[in-house]
Amino acid sequence: PELLTADYTFVDAALAGLYGVEAPAAAWSQVPAPAGRMGLLGHASVLASNAYPNQTSPVRRGLFVRRALLCQELPPPPPEAGAVPEVDPSASTRERFEQHMDDDFCRSCHQFIDPVGFGFEHFDPIGAWRELDAGLEIDASGELVGLDDLAGDDVHAFGSLPELAMVLAGSEAAPACFSRHYFRYAHGRLEAPEDDCALDDLAQRFAAADHDVVSLLAATLTAPEYRYRR
Repeated sequence: PELLTADYTFVDAALAGLYGVEAPAAAWSQVPAPAGRMGLLGHASVLASNAYPNQTSPVRRGLFVRRALLCQELPPPPPEAGAVPEVDPSASTRERFEQHMDDDFCRSCHQFIDPVGFGFEHFDPIGAWRELDAGLEIDASGELVGLDDLAGDDVHAFGSLPELAMVLAGSEAAPACFSRHYFRYAHGRLEAPEDDCALDDLAQRFAAADHDVVSLLAATLTAPEYRYRR
């Protein structure tokens, strides 16, 4: 959970300026996270790599949560899907992307993406804090539908990025996804259907160890499916 809920971060002089905190005396020093940032979701690296050079992207940032943190895959957009809404200096990013929800064709997928990505809107394309977008006050509230399963009907509302981080940290899906990623890394491949039992066992052992990462590494590397080949 600390990966998502850490109230501290590490900065050098350049990054301190971006974050709006005092520059440290030494390079890459630990400092308290500024208000509005929390854990991995508040890192400029995550925010900037999931945005466009000239605008933020609720879609890219929402997909990051779904794919990287929950291991949930949505189908690729169909060929006839529309492009990214054009920048409109008189409309906020949220207003432009909410058009997806007005179309049944778009809403079928974007209902799982955009309302999550709106939680990042206080951060501009390079991850700096902002209060306004197109001169309008930012609304960073949103909701995450289907936390553990896209087919679920559970709805988790949040009012800010830290609240979204707390929703994810309190779930079973995020730690299970973390263990799945480490399985992929350790084995050097994506999982196959016959790995389902091994993944379930790994997630259970990770949870039993109170999500201690060292325990996860040991459980992965000592498991029969890692030590032996058929």
